[in-house]
Amino acid sequence: PAWVDMVQAKWNAMMPFLRTIPDFIDSESKMIRPAVDRNFEKWKILGVKVWPNVVYPDTYEEEIAYLKEYYMSRLGWLDQEINKL
Repeated sequence: PAWVDMVQAKWNAMMPFLRTIPDFIDSESKMIRPAVDRNFEKWKILGVKVWPNVVYPDTYEEEIAYLKEYYMSRLGWLDQEINKL
């Protein structure tokens, strides 16, 4: 029980920071945009199934949206599971 209490306390202390990650993703994705454009000019993989990816969005913006949605979904699941230990 003491270990679970410590894990939950640490997790809950980190949650405010963890919820800011999508904003960080947005700012970083804008910063690297020139490199992204060059990447997709060379590698025509937008909208193409590339193993092992399970989704293959048609645009970079859709890639970013999927990343943030997946992250927030996983974060919510972890939060629920850790807090019911």
